[in-house]
This record gives sequence, C-alpha cells and structure tokens, in this order.
Amino acid sequence: MTSRALPTPRRRRGRSLLRGGRPWLLALLAALIIAQIVALSPSSLEDSRATRLRPEALIDNTPGLVTLATAVPKGQIPEYTVEAFNFASTQNGIKQWKITADKAFLFNKQRLVHTRQVVAHLFDSSGKVTTVTGDEAQYFMDKKDLEIFGHVETTLSDGFKVRSETMQYLPDRKLVHIPGTSPVHGEGNEADGHEIRFDSQGLDFHMEESRIELPKAVRFMLARTGKGLGKVREETWVDSDRCRIDRVRQNA
Repeated sequence: MTSRALPTPRRRRGRSLLRGGRPWLLALLAALIIAQIVALSPSSLEDSRATRLRPEALIDNTPGLVTLATAVPKGQIPEYTVEAFNFASTQNGIKQWKITADKAFLFNKQRLVHTRQVVAHLFDSSGKVTTVTGDEAQYFMDKKDLEIFGHVETTLSDGFKVRSETMQYLPDRKLVHIPGTSPVHGEGNEADGHEIRFDSQGLDFHMEESRIELPKAVRFMLARTGKGLGKVREETWVDSDRCRIDRVRQNA
C-alpha cells in the first residue's frame, strides 16, 4: 500500500489585505472618507474666520423707516418681537380698549410695548366703539393709556371722522385727547343731511357724553344742499377761539 501526499492548499490573496498585508491601502481609504466628510460639511462651520452677529444688527434700520412713538428707546434691542399682535386692556373685568397690529416690540426694562400698523377699538360704558387707525402706537404695561401716531384717523360710533398726526386715549376718563400743538380736521354728515367740517388745534372727545371740544384756532363749516332740481349748496363758515360740538343733539 502506497501513500500519496495531499496537495498543499493555495493561499488567497485577499487574506493579506484583511490582516495588514497592505496597510497603505487602508490608510488611503480612511483619507478618502475624511475628505468626503469635510467636503460635505457647511463651510461656515469649518471657517475659523466666521464672525458672530452683532446685536446692533438686529435693530430695524430700514431706509426711510421713522419711529414716531416718543417713548421708544433709541438703539435698544427689544426683548420680544411679535407678528400679528392682538391685545385687549381690561379693568375690573370691563374691556377698555383692544388693539391689533402687524408687529409689536416689547421692552422689558421700560415696561413698554411699541406697535406698527395699528387698529384700536375704544369702548365706552354703553358698548359703543370708537375706532382708531395709525402707523404706530405705544403704551406702558403698568398704565392703561394708549397713544397712537402717524396718519391717525379716529372714527366715532356715529361715523364722524377726525384726522390728526397723534392721539391719546385716557380710559379712566373715557377721553380721546389730541394736544393743542397738533392740527385736527373733522368731517361728517348729520341725520338731517347737513354736512359739517372743522379745522382746529387740538381736540378733546368725551366719549360718555358724545361731546367734542375744540380748544383753539377753530374754523367751522356747516353745509346744506337744497331740495329740488336746483340742489343749491349753501355753506356757512365760522371762525372762533373755541367750539363745542354735541353729537347727540347735533349742534355746535
């Protein structure tokens, strides 16, 4: 009986790659992976030259944008900015005024709220509403007074309109106040069809009595249009130091 040697198994080349036969290939593979990670990373995170955003850049410096509200601190960044702002002021459960605005800015230190593009609804004790629109408004959170600035239009509950550049509402007195330094224009139609217009310096509207007080430099006009085919328009003009308009009795 003869013995026969078994054939020697052939080595597999792949075994040397797994056991470190070519370490340079593994190093090259690792380098490629690292290069891909770096290439896919945001450049701003890898760039050591990137600078931090300065707080001053958050202040709205839109060209042509002017702040009319008098109490807003210049150069100070608000703690909160609110889009589509909606707020109501109440006292003892009674609604005093409600304001909606495109934007609102809250300054904690001053307890101040500054809003832009404003619509305010002022309520008297009987529920009648006076509506005010303007470019800006401000109020202090520890007070109830409301001030509106820029293209202010105040519409009384009977439709009578008053235009000015500023207006202050004092809810404790139910008083719409326009200072004597501000020109005022008012106009509206009476129940009998007569038209009235006036210009003055300053105005006080006592909401509870529906009474308008014009404190100085008053120019008042009453117009009536006749009936029939002619429809002749007659205008009466009165210049005076003061004027009182009773919106209930419709006289001046």
